[in-house]
Amino acid sequence: MFNIVDRKSIVQDIFGDNVAPAPQAKPSGSGLIDIVNGFRWKNSGSTDEVPSLYLTEYELGWGSWAQNLARLLATGARAYSEGQFDPYAVLYYANPTGFNYNLPFLLGNGGKIRSISNQWNAYDGLTGMFPKNDNKNKASGFGEFLGGIVGGITPGVGTEDVYRYGNTQNETITISFPLYNTVTTAEAYQNYRFVSLFSFQNVKTRTSFLTFVPPCIYTVSSYNCKGGIDWPVAIVENLTIETIGTTRALNEFGGGRILIPEAYKVNITLRQLIPTSANTLNATLGGQGVNVIGGDAELKGAARDFLAGVKNYMDT
Repeated sequence: MFNIVDRKSIVQDIFGDNVAPAPQAKPSGSGLIDIVNGFRWKNSGSTDEVPSLYLTEYELGWGSWAQNLARLLATGARAYSEGQFDPYAVLYYANPTGFNYNLPFLLGNGGKIRSISNQWNAYDGLTGMFPKNDNKNKASGFGEFLGGIVGGITPGVGTEDVYRYGNTQNETITISFPLYNTVTTAEAYQNYRFVSLFSFQNVKTRTSFLTFVPPCIYTVSSYNCKGGIDWPVAIVENLTIETIGTTRALNEFGGGRILIPEAYKVNITLRQLIPTSANTLNATLGGQGVNVIGGDAELKGAARDFLAGVKNYMDT
């Protein structure tokens, strides 16, 4: 499933062996953690009709300053080469960790597929034209004069609020599923390895006393199924691993004793980093999705194309 190796960081490039190595998880196989089809989370039956969420995992490779600069470069390069601006462009430059997760998306009665919450705010653009009946201090100039005239023939003067769109709240979704440890030793150890890996990937990693690598980010989609969700970028906002039944310290796995309950209950809350839009919902209807994650190669290519465009402009 995975091995822990020493991480090579830019801090080590600068200070050499004076920086202690930081740990990093690397796949020891395909990198696909298929909970739906390869783990014991249910007693029996087919998984053909079980909905699932497919997560592709990425690790941020650049700080926020470099991320913003790279986005400007990439957007400028595309505008120059293709004559258009991408509705989103690349918002996060990150590299795949090699891990992908296929998780049971167990929806019961009242289960939430999506929750859209919009915010609209009162627009005060007309306040200067007519006095508000709840705050006449805002009236001035022509608005006050006209309001006085109109107020002479009617008991009240004021305009209705006009509202404009503010934003759509970022959605969250929580999935929960059990993992049973009472059937075979191999399955219990596999479950332990998964909860350990997913926990490991969702905490920061210190690379020096000043620097660290943040927890991973993910793309999230309803696996091969319309009508669900498609999030171009998300984080694990909350992860809890609960124990079910008696927990024992077992030696059967080699390499020391391991705490193994009769079952785990895994609870994962995912939060999208960009709010839902018609562009992202289009993918759940069978249309083209949105991609906002780019890698090192794209960043370097965008910078190269942008600088070439600048040079060409200066030459003409």
